[in-house]
Amino acid sequence: NPPLTLKERFGKFAPAGNVMPPLGLCYLAAMCREKRLKTGIIDAPAEGLDELQTRDRILSENPRFVGITATSLSILNASNVAEAIKKENRNIVTIIGGPHISSVPESTLNKYPSFDFGVIGEGEETVVDLINAMKNNHSAENVKGIIYRNKNGFHRTPARENIKELDSIPLPALDMLPNYPYSYK
Repeated sequence: NPPLTLKERFGKFAPAGNVMPPLGLCYLAAMCREKRLKTGIIDAPAEGLDELQTRDRILSENPRFVGITATSLSILNASNVAEAIKKENRNIVTIIGGPHISSVPESTLNKYPSFDFGVIGEGEETVVDLINAMKNNHSAENVKGIIYRNKNGFHRTPARENIKELDSIPLPALDMLPNYPYSYK
């Protein structure tokens, strides 16, 4: 979850603002963990991390893939974190998800070149399929619900259907959040 201060989020109402658990990330982490993909969550707003501290925490884990969620309000901060990661290690695959990329996928990848892939819509199954494809050196073109760059510009795969059986999704991995529930208000 990229850095976003209460001031950036709420402006003059920052003293009354809140920090909520990133449930979307918790569901993704739970699904990845269930599929035996090593997973962790860095919730920069809850931990009070800035972009460079977030980068350092990510790099300390030596990841192969980094998923970042972003709303339109946090897309610039998310891009700055991805760019800082890429400056240190170009081999880390950056995946952007969340409401912003889902609403404007092409313009997001066009404006923010530090993102390698975008997940459009529900990401629980898509992220698992994308990571498994890349881990096994398979093409991402068969993963539904993503967008990425290719030699012709952008390639957007067919949309993934919404998950119909919500009980098929594991409970959110709240245990992966820093100091849960005390970091949230």
